[in-house]
Amino acid sequence: MEKKIQWSIFERNDSDEKVSLEFKNDIADEIRDWAIERQQRVGFDTNYGLTPEGKTLQELIDTFYVE
Repeated sequence: MEKKIQWSIFERNDSDEKVSLEFKNDIADEIRDWAIERQQRVGFDTNYGLTPEGKTLQELIDTFYVE
């Protein structure tokens, strides 16, 4: 059975509601590859620190890492 990644994209602190998505590994790899490429282009400032978008992209990269 193929492993899937589950990613919780929205949680409200004041309720039990949440939205979850599941992705097959090949889709997760594509999302991660896109995020890595995007982060290389726009994710760092002039001192090589992460920009706000870079931080968001890093979270995606970490989330969609497939072992």
